[in-house]
Amino acid sequence: LSLMYKIVENISRNIPLKFLLSLYKFDTFFPFYHLVSDTVPLHIKNLHYIRNVKDFNEDLDFFQNHFEPLTLDIILNCIRSNNPLPKKSFFLTFDDGLREIYDVVVPILKSRNLTAAFFLNPAFIDNKDMAYVYKLSLIAEEIRLANEKIKNKIKSLLNCFESDEEIEKRVLSLKYKHKKLIDEMASELGLDFKDYLNKYKPYMTTNEIKELINMGFTIGGHSMDHPDFDDLSGDEKYAQVNDSMKYVKENFSVDYKVFAFPFEDTFIKKDFFDNIFKNNLVELSFGVSGLIKDISPKIRQRVWMEEANVPPARKLKYDIIKAMIKTSLRKNSRI
Repeated sequence: LSLMYKIVENISRNIPLKFLLSLYKFDTFFPFYHLVSDTVPLHIKNLHYIRNVKDFNEDLDFFQNHFEPLTLDIILNCIRSNNPLPKKSFFLTFDDGLREIYDVVVPILKSRNLTAAFFLNPAFIDNKDMAYVYKLSLIAEEIRLANEKIKNKIKSLLNCFESDEEIEKRVLSLKYKHKKLIDEMASELGLDFKDYLNKYKPYMTTNEIKELINMGFTIGGHSMDHPDFDDLSGDEKYAQVNDSMKYVKENFSVDYKVFAFPFEDTFIKKDFFDNIFKNNLVELSFGVSGLIKDISPKIRQRVWMEEANVPPARKLKYDIIKAMIKTSLRKNSRI
């Protein structure tokens, strides 16, 4: 489908958004981000583009001009009462609990009287540790600066003796299950993750999160330590959801239960959702499959906004056409 989507993306630029909105009906638009900053942190630099303050404000202008803002309370009340969500509405979400949420995002949202939900990994709150993908970004950066002797050691660890560019790609393709290898590479590079955490403090603190809650913002679970769910057993998946939701409730005293799957929820089967809903672990779950309508109103898919040089109107047009194709081909694994 990737070639088809590239063709559709080019075509969609010339189709009016209003026309596409009339073709594909959806209730609430859920844009999601990780952070907003005019300076790209090293732990993000090699992973994906991020919105700067100007870009983010332009995104918000677009959202507010085309949709009505919702609060999590409204969304949950609709779900609890089995009512549809308001049409032509939007709700912002942010993953990973990064410091820029507190420093940059929240002041902008407050100035616009907007709210959002922030999804947290308890293992990283207060900068106790960091997600493996952020460690990979730091490792990729260090490899560029390393001498040939150290690079050869990294190549040996990876069992890959190709070009520096290929080595970097191999590093950035590693997964949660490779955590031991990640630590070994960091050691060879003299990279101390604890030192980085203490110096740069990439995550929000407990007190900062409590401040946001007191301001009226909302939070949810995002797994304990951001694993690849498709590599976990059923029991491990359940524990990641249960433990993160339990932590959020016990440490922040929230009376709602919302969860966002790390990376994506494409590989999560219907019986797993049935289980977490039946056992009251979660009452609203988020994925990242765009505008696709899922099997339950309790499962909502979001649109990732952090693509380089893609304004929100173009992104939304692309996602509408993509959703239409996926729906017609029944490419959502749960539908």
